Amino acid sequence: MGLLPFVPTKHLKLTDPKLRFTVRGLDEGFEIKVTARRLARFVWLALDGTDPSTMLRTGVVFGDNCFDLAAGHTVTVRLPALAGWTAERVRASLRVCSLADSFE
Repeated sequence: MGLLPFVPTKHLKLTDPKLRFTVRGLDEGFEIKVTARRLARFVWLALDGTDPSTMLRTGVVFGDNCFDLAAGHTVTVRLPALAGWTAERVRASLRVCSLADSFE
């Protein structure tokens, strides 16, 4: 889903989108569903305890990791299986952020 704002992104008055997520374990990895109560621009995911500079080498590659999320919509992101990681560990380590978080 693409969004086309009527003003440049730097002029948007973004508020906390109230992002929520669920994590479900699958045979081939994990399914992460992200929802927002308000518009969320440039949503990205990260796992605490992983080094972003080595994410490709360590297998931490989200199926989509920079997307817009309209209010009330859900985006499903896949994460391949990680050695030693459970759904509970992913849930506890997952950070879901948006452009609004960069203003704090």
